[in-house]
Amino acid sequence: MTNKDMKQHLKDLSMSMAKAVNEYAATTNKLATMQTELWKEIGLKVEKIKSLEETIADKEETIEYYSDQNSELIGRVNEVEDELKACKGTETSRAEYEKKFKAFIGQKVDN
Repeated sequence: MTNKDMKQHLKDLSMSMAKAVNEYAATTNKLATMQTELWKEIGLKVEKIKSLEETIADKEETIEYYSDQNSELIGRVNEVEDELKACKGTETSRAEYEKKFKAFIGQKVDN
């Protein structure tokens, strides 16, 4: 190999190396840009998750509130049903007493 050939070979080698360095730099910059965008997107996702968790917590509180209200109303309904049963029982026994009373005093008894 002659001196001229060696110079050409070194020149080609340095040009290839410069091209490779430029491509590496472009790839590194592109990777850094993509990484930055991913971190921004992750941050947005984290904020969205926190917002949704807060919404879920609010909804759970609302559900608990209405569940408690429902339980109280069911208890009141049960009390009213018991009172109604007691009143109906009184009504039946009252009718029987009226019937017995009318029979006792000698009035015609209606069924």
